[in-house]
Amino acid sequence: MLLKQVFVFIFLGFVTSCLCAVPKATKCRREDSDCLKRSAQSLLLLLAEGKVSPQLKPLDPLRISKIEPVLSNLKFLARDFIVRGLGDCIFDNITINAAKTILNVDAHCTLVGESEYEIKGKVQNLELGAQGHLAVLFKQLLLKIVLYIEDKKEEDKIYWHLHNWNFSYVVKEKSKINMSNLFKGSAKPTQAIQERLGETLTTLISELEPLIVDAIVNEILENIKTYFHLLPFQELMIH
Repeated sequence: MLLKQVFVFIFLGFVTSCLCAVPKATKCRREDSDCLKRSAQSLLLLLAEGKVSPQLKPLDPLRISKIEPVLSNLKFLARDFIVRGLGDCIFDNITINAAKTILNVDAHCTLVGESEYEIKGKVQNLELGAQGHLAVLFKQLLLKIVLYIEDKKEEDKIYWHLHNWNFSYVVKEKSKINMSNLFKGSAKPTQAIQERLGETLTTLISELEPLIVDAIVNEILENIKTYFHLLPFQELMIH
């Protein structure tokens, strides 16, 4: 009986510490963009290391269980996709509208990712059916993200609820997506076939790149959405 009581006491202490120890970002005035950037930068380091809450995924490395985009005439699946570099992202600008309902975030990062992949279907009338290793590099990925916020009351406290977002991006320096074994089993590489394979790969990469970026950004923002629900609005970085 005593052992059971001790276990319950320890468990409740652990839960309480998890709930109370959520780090708070430095508070800034809404119009102070420099302060907002510094505060967000400090919070990013904690999020990257997974030191904020057990309810939040560490961001560096960020693990995505699967990426399975919808592609025309093609099935693609990347399992256990791991992204590195998010902890080194730099915030270039952060603004918040007067109503505190829209956040605009500009940032840049260099990210690398890898996983195992499967692909099956057609690209430019060329049959593909392969499994292998996927390696991704986005060097100087420039992100413009818009977050749409609304107040949500829970137990007499007001929380920010991230109900929607959109983003755009540009890879300023280099974008590389390599897939091992992609053309395994294809016909002997004559000059004509090599040209066709090259065109196929270019088309495939142009389709995959935005979908991989989308998966990464969405995973990050789901984390931010959870963070907003861990702290009441009064304890966030805006006042």
